[in-house]
Amino acid sequence: MNPKNIVKLSNFIGIIAIICLIYWVFIFTSVTVFDLKIFRQRMTETFLLSIFGIITLMAGALMINIMFNLTRIAEKHNTDQQYPEKNLKKWLIILMVSFPLIFGLLVCAHQLSIYKRKEVLINSAHSVLENYPQYIQQIADYSFAESWINSTKQTLRVLSQTDSQLPHLIVIVKDQLDENSPVYLSFGDRYYDENKQLTKIDYLFKTTKPQREYFDNVFKGQTKDIRYEHKNSSYKLFYPYQYKDKTVIFLFSDYYSYGKLGS
Repeated sequence: MNPKNIVKLSNFIGIIAIICLIYWVFIFTSVTVFDLKIFRQRMTETFLLSIFGIITLMAGALMINIMFNLTRIAEKHNTDQQYPEKNLKKWLIILMVSFPLIFGLLVCAHQLSIYKRKEVLINSAHSVLENYPQYIQQIADYSFAESWINSTKQTLRVLSQTDSQLPHLIVIVKDQLDENSPVYLSFGDRYYDENKQLTKIDYLFKTTKPQREYFDNVFKGQTKDIRYEHKNSSYKLFYPYQYKDKTVIFLFSDYYSYGKLGS
């Protein structure tokens, strides 16, 4: 292969590498700035490493081009190939239009990943309620007593040890500090100081306004719908359950730094 062809090839490789790098940087910036969870951990790491591979390819093409004295020296004097201005404009338009298209695909993939996370939490909830009804009924029969709290803590610990895929699980109940102060309490498998006096304040569940509105509707019997929330890398599923005229809400939550797409 003569120097002229080598320079043409290195130019072609360099242009392709630059275009790929532009797209890669755009995708990486969009995913980072908008916190889009799309690919699984391995694919995400591979994507980041590919950026360094493209930069290396560009550097190699540049070195080859310099070694063979650049395109004009290889093609001699006035025999350089001229590219019509119309073709250049056409490719620039295609390049600019492709960015919103790629961003739209990233957002769609992010939403698909969120939907898959929702399916995982819903399947986990159904599995727990169907496979361990005796445990769930004991938890649903709420009373603010040391025996119920210890039993619930032990039950949740057993469930988490039984299923390695089970997300973090807590139970939310409605109670009151006094006659005019209704509150929501949460109980999980965490440890508390047994020597400390048992108080409801230690179990208060912090809520947002939309959550309180949802809880109010659930405990008033106005809805039995589940509620799914996601923020950044945190995913939550609120699942109402009723037993003996008592209502509780099971909260299945999980944390993922990556998406669900890919392998």
